[in-house]
Amino acid sequence: MCMSQSSVSRCVTQVSSCINEILLERYVKFPLAPRDITNAQQRFMTKYHFPGVVGILDCTHVAIVPPAVNDPDLPEHMFVNRKGYHSINVQLICNADLTILNVNARYGGATHDAFIWANSRAMVEMREMHTRNGHTSWLLGDSGYPLQQWLLTPVVGAAPGTPEYLYTSRHVATRSCIERCNGVLKSRFRCLRKDRVLHYKPTKAASIINACAVLHNLAIAVSFDALYKLIHCVKYEYVL
Repeated sequence: MCMSQSSVSRCVTQVSSCINEILLERYVKFPLAPRDITNAQQRFMTKYHFPGVVGILDCTHVAIVPPAVNDPDLPEHMFVNRKGYHSINVQLICNADLTILNVNARYGGATHDAFIWANSRAMVEMREMHTRNGHTSWLLGDSGYPLQQWLLTPVVGAAPGTPEYLYTSRHVATRSCIERCNGVLKSRFRCLRKDRVLHYKPTKAASIINACAVLHNLAIAVSFDALYKLIHCVKYEYVL
């Protein structure tokens, strides 16, 4: 494209900032309205035969270049994950159609999934939804998360033929959609794959991850023609 690296970097910064400021809260959000909650539950029931589920929770690592060791706010050791490379541990919640309901890219790879969940706004929103909806709305998470009234986890070591085994089997089958969501997201935006690595500071990398989540949802929800028109509308609004 005959563009310098610095020009491309400036474009990436401007576009990702625009998406974060204007589109993130519009297109990545929890189904808080009663009709939206019911629709989300019906989709999971239809596809996986698991009642009451509104979303699946999991974290995925996005590789980044090592940040500065002497950074007072974001030191390098906070981003070394359990596999030994530097990353951002990104919390995602998706629905049955692989639409992302929540993205949290604020924590380094050394941070445990359960800690991110416990300190996220999504946990507060889910708890309130669970109470407001008569204790019939849940998220599903793996065994790395704590069992909560609004977050169901599998029964580890359940004996075959027992109700716990049947529940866990259905739980695992339903939770597989978050793995597909992660795969689709990283296939669409290969900068998020481990073999590519984001060559930016953690704050900018987080902004890019959020932008990719928004564009992922738009790719599911709208046609390319509608997306093209939306981009032009956002550009006009951002300039104003």
